[in-house]
Amino acid sequence: MTKRSKSASNKIGGQFAPRTIEMLRSPAMRILSLTGHRILNRLEIEHAHHGGRDNGRLPVTFADLVEYGITNRHLIGPGIRELCALGFVELTRPGRSGIGEHRSPNLFRITYLPADGKAPTNEWRPIQSIEEAEQIARKARGATRKSRPATKPFPSAENNTDMGVKTTPKTSAENNTGPPFSPVLKTTPLSRHLPIYRAGMRTRPNQGC
Repeated sequence: MTKRSKSASNKIGGQFAPRTIEMLRSPAMRILSLTGHRILNRLEIEHAHHGGRDNGRLPVTFADLVEYGITNRHLIGPGIRELCALGFVELTRPGRSGIGEHRSPNLFRITYLPADGKAPTNEWRPIQSIEEAEQIARKARGATRKSRPATKPFPSAENNTDMGVKTTPKTSAENNTGPPFSPVLKTTPLSRHLPIYRAGMRTRPNQGC
């Protein structure tokens, strides 16, 4: 085999996303859920679509992730939170739902790839054990809007539609655990108010003119 043929055989024939062996062997990667892997794959594809130049401003919507294969939309929010908590991804800008110019997607940064001319930050690296990684991922997936830190908002609905939404407290009727309240009032038939039904009048009145 010539030197030229050896060089050609070591080349990849298309775009690719580099992942170090250290990261593949890390506790964070080993416990990452299937949904987390799919989201990460889709982010790498988006990074390639931008020629590797827009890491930190990678727009990926819930529709993109559903199209890629995450058919259960309720898993997307927890999957994104898991990726961010384990240090593979940073949510640089939460998205916003709306119409036309008022709508914007989530923007992401992949931490193990360069961004804006700076070296990768690899936030996954400090996680040293499987137990620690599982605890971090479990807590992130189960996080609610109230329990999330204000400085790191993670989306739980498409384009983070629940950020800043105020909820209305349940009324006492909604909290009632007894039989459901019927909106239909109990009424006495109109015929019961007629004189023929009063006490002492058991016979029908004479048929007069």
